[in-house]
Amino acid sequence: MARSAAEQLQKETGVPFSQKEENYTALIKATAEKQGCVFFEDSGEGRDLETDTLYLEDVSGWLAPIGTPEKDAKKDENYRFAEWKKCENGEFVVEFKRYDLPKNETGY
Repeated sequence: MARSAAEQLQKETGVPFSQKEENYTALIKATAEKQGCVFFEDSGEGRDLETDTLYLEDVSGWLAPIGTPEKDAKKDENYRFAEWKKCENGEFVVEFKRYDLPKNETGY
């Protein structure tokens, strides 16, 4: 019987796929906390990369000050993209970026 890709990878690295996702989520959370914020995830945005210990993907969501209830954080001005990048030293970091859409003639 054939093993799934996740099972095969776990066998090779010893780190379950779900743990790799949790490790990346923890990195996003820690990055937000360093900025005095909390990040409420909306959706994955692609640019996936899997390492021995992390499953990385750019993620969109709301970045708001710590203590902000999720329902209050979900405003357009708080919407950010958590984008990963690999530093020269091999470390992975997360940067929160905002992309504003151009406004049309009506201001929307």
